[in-house]
Amino acid sequence: MKIMIGAVLVWLVLSGTSFAFDVATTEVAKPYDVVKITPNEYSQVVHMGTLDSFPIMYEFTLEESTELSFQLRTLANILPGGAFSLMIVRENDDGSGVTEVARQIAGNNNWQAHKDRVYGLTFLDGEVLTLAYEPGTYRVEVSTPVNEGKYLLVVGDTSDHLGYFATLNRAHAIQSHFGYSFVRLLTSSYLYYPFGIIMLLIIFERTWKFRNKISRA
Repeated sequence: MKIMIGAVLVWLVLSGTSFAFDVATTEVAKPYDVVKITPNEYSQVVHMGTLDSFPIMYEFTLEESTELSFQLRTLANILPGGAFSLMIVRENDDGSGVTEVARQIAGNNNWQAHKDRVYGLTFLDGEVLTLAYEPGTYRVEVSTPVNEGKYLLVVGDTSDHLGYFATLNRAHAIQSHFGYSFVRLLTSSYLYYPFGIIMLLIIFERTWKFRNKISRA
């Protein structure tokens, strides 16, 4: 039985993969500080942010034309109306100010509820905003009408896969961001599936031993 359980765990570790992305915590020292980011069209970064009475502004600079995607996510049970808004502006080359590139207003964003079994959470996913950006400096503002709430800003596309334990680490980081303890990790399919299989094996073994004991009596 121990060999069977060990084989199940090894199989899960080797075969269990998930989409790869980096996780970054957005830290703002004082209101309206600009957070520098470095987006990449071939990888994905999830910025975990918290609005605390003021909007958060990200800034990035592109040296060449690049296609990038942005998406807002939040927990479905925190803001059922999807109150987060996203705005992207580009600094004018002559330094005369900024030009709006794109805007997603909270009420106009087609929010979709999505139960993520890997992370054990139900998200509200905003529409993916994908655009071709010319070289220059851009700013991305995340806000709500009252500038409160936790969110995920997903930047870029997914390219690789993560292993079993790396995926669990990502799940724990995101759950912690939304205020959940380590116990919440038990709701991840990466834990309850293998535990379920192991429990079935244990029940099967004990049932088999019990029947053998009765047949020999």
